[in-house]
Amino acid sequence: MTANFFGSGSFLIYTVKPGRMNEDVLIALALLVITVAVWYTSHRESGFWKKLYTFVPPMILLFLIPSILGSFDIIPGGDSASARFALSTLLPITLLLMTMTINFHDILALSRKSVMIFLAGTVGIVVGGPVALWIVGQFSPDLLADKGSDSVWRGLVCITGAWINGTPGQTSMKEIFGASNELYFIMIAVDAVMQNLWLALLLFGVRSSGWLDRMLKADPQDLATIQQAGFEKSQQREKHVIHNKPGKIIQLVAVALIGFGIVYSLTQIMTGYFTAQHIPDASVWSFLAKPSFWLVFFSTTLGIGLSFTRARQLEAVGATEVGNFFFYFLFSAIGLKMNLFRLGGQWEFILVCAIWLLIHLAVLVAAARLMRGSYFFVAVGSQANIGGPATASMLASAFNPHLTSVGVLLGVLSNVIGNYCGLLAGILYRWIAG
Repeated sequence: MTANFFGSGSFLIYTVKPGRMNEDVLIALALLVITVAVWYTSHRESGFWKKLYTFVPPMILLFLIPSILGSFDIIPGGDSASARFALSTLLPITLLLMTMTINFHDILALSRKSVMIFLAGTVGIVVGGPVALWIVGQFSPDLLADKGSDSVWRGLVCITGAWINGTPGQTSMKEIFGASNELYFIMIAVDAVMQNLWLALLLFGVRSSGWLDRMLKADPQDLATIQQAGFEKSQQREKHVIHNKPGKIIQLVAVALIGFGIVYSLTQIMTGYFTAQHIPDASVWSFLAKPSFWLVFFSTTLGIGLSFTRARQLEAVGATEVGNFFFYFLFSAIGLKMNLFRLGGQWEFILVCAIWLLIHLAVLVAAARLMRGSYFFVAVGSQANIGGPATASMLASAFNPHLTSVGVLLGVLSNVIGNYCGLLAGILYRWIAG
């Protein structure tokens, strides 16, 4: 008996051996139960679960629970049909759904100063990571050593993806640059710790924003102008009167399937072309021959193109929520591939990340001082890059509730450029590590 699944590293026919289908079905059901449970509890607005997820990000549980079950042979661990299906099919569909709902009109309405300072922070992340790795590598050459899928730079590029594009970027960079599952888990844990510490520091700075603004020689009229422009209305999702909801749901399914068909076809063409070029594995351009790169690239690009069409209105029937749920399942499938007993001690990440964030902050402060931007632009621009729309909007509201939408829009802009920036950072990491 056979079943067709796209392989995550290449497009292959997956053959189900006798007796294997029942095992794969059980694995898929177990992962689905875990996904639904974490999805449901993480959306609780109060009580025990709300407190738990304040300290433990949902993605940690999604990754950890399956890995525990697999490591202790409660369910079969390692690679599975579910993981291959999730990475090769659900990932591009999810990127497509989540990108096509972006409102570029609102993003373009942001002030030039806020966007420029935000982009300076993005540059600080893309360049700061490789520079931090090089600095620490001078004292600990082992960090620059080629360890295959356990090479430190492969984990750092995943953090780059997470900081500029959240979970989608994190997962995409893992697949493109091939970080091991053990290294990936360490990266998720370090990322969670550093993100929370960084947000706390930025929030602490709000108390001293007046003094910081004077140091930056900020123009006091900036925030007042943005507030008066009515940006608070942009934080609300577009609301449409939904006629023929079943028809809209069918449209959503059709867009996802047709979009994936287009992405898959283009991926095959480009992968075949660059494979024929016989690019050496050691080359910084070796990712061009990987299907995972083209899946991410074409999914993101097609989604951005669709955002300028009526397809963006499908957000009203839950395009983003569907995409988020797919990502939850994707994380649980990846977690099952990891064996906890093989975890390495790559804790050098902490030092590299600390230097990395200092470089990021230095670039932000330099840009703000040059443009006479306030600490608000520094803090929200940084958090929009590193944390995304949710935490960036929370930080913005700490300054003034009417400025919340600035954090939302800058966070969305981060999602737009995230995968492209992650790819650029990956090239720089590969060059630094030799």
